[in-house]
Amino acid sequence: MNDKNQVVGVSYSLERPPRAVMFVQGQARSLSVANRLYSQANDINNLGQIVGGFSDTIGQSMPYMSWHGTLRVLGTLGAPRRNDAGFGINDRGQIVGDVGNPNTPPETGASIAFLHEHGVMRALATPAGYGSHAVRINNSGQIVGWTEKIGGGIDGRRAVMWKNGARITLVDEPSDARGINNLGQAVGGVYMREGGFLYTPGRGSRNLNELIDPASGYRLIYPQDINDSGQVVGYACKAELCGPVLLDPVHKTRNGHATDTTSDDVGIRDDREP
Repeated sequence: MNDKNQVVGVSYSLERPPRAVMFVQGQARSLSVANRLYSQANDINNLGQIVGGFSDTIGQSMPYMSWHGTLRVLGTLGAPRRNDAGFGINDRGQIVGDVGNPNTPPETGASIAFLHEHGVMRALATPAGYGSHAVRINNSGQIVGWTEKIGGGIDGRRAVMWKNGARITLVDEPSDARGINNLGQAVGGVYMREGGFLYTPGRGSRNLNELIDPASGYRLIYPQDINDSGQVVGYACKAELCGPVLLDPVHKTRNGHATDTTSDDVGIRDDREP
């Protein structure tokens, strides 16, 4: 969803393959890629540019950008197409996503993260023997996603950020990064524990459950995204009730002065009480 409340996603039906759609006033409208065998819309920026992926009649998946009804296929890095798609686009028109990895044997099925800008696609820094995935990019060009050791399963996956061409590991345990705001704060999941993580520049990563008042009774399972106000959406449980929640930053006072503690404390807002 962008700041104009334009929402994109996928429409499912028993009568046809999934289709990329934009939701307008609660109604799903098919996008220009809808006549492909399969299509999905993954992100939209404030200009209305949409990115996603579609497959042709032989099942090859391709990343695309759609704007004002015009479809643009983004290309590859030279490897066979697999589950290629665009996953994130910022207001500068920079696009991130995954394509087949040209640095690994085709039988591995590995992907590599890409940045597409000014009509050119390039691979993001990825260690030898690893695949990578990029899912979101902010307006400063900071990108989040993960790397994964080929053949290593989720144990070899690490949440990362790409900044100015360099790759930073956000959590040194099995994890992925899912969202980033324009302040450079990132959130994602950690597979072997609850709470996920919140990364803040200069402060590193912390388990979000450590920032929630235990008296609330909530346990955050994982965060999904973060906005420029520091609000986090995710999935949490309270007693036997589990579902989506919104975490609001808590602003405290220190020595009589207000302090911005976006990365230090959060409170959960959930209209559904058990």
